[in-house]
Amino acid sequence: MSFSSSIKEEIINKGISQKCCKKAFVAGFIRSTGAIIKTEVGYGFECSSDMPNAVGYTVRLLKE
Repeated sequence: MSFSSSIKEEIINKGISQKCCKKAFVAGFIRSTGAIIKTEVGYGFECSSDMPNAVGYTVRLLKE
């Protein structure tokens, strides 16, 4: 497991309580695994990751 994967796992397992840290995690995840895209209906993002739990965690943070 890479250092980056280890850090993501630790963050996911411990959770993030502060709003600023949640924003930073989401921003970092999108920057490192995907891109912000413009569609016909607005903006969105695409990502590609070998860590499904990190994707799920990021989606949960976005829904908060």
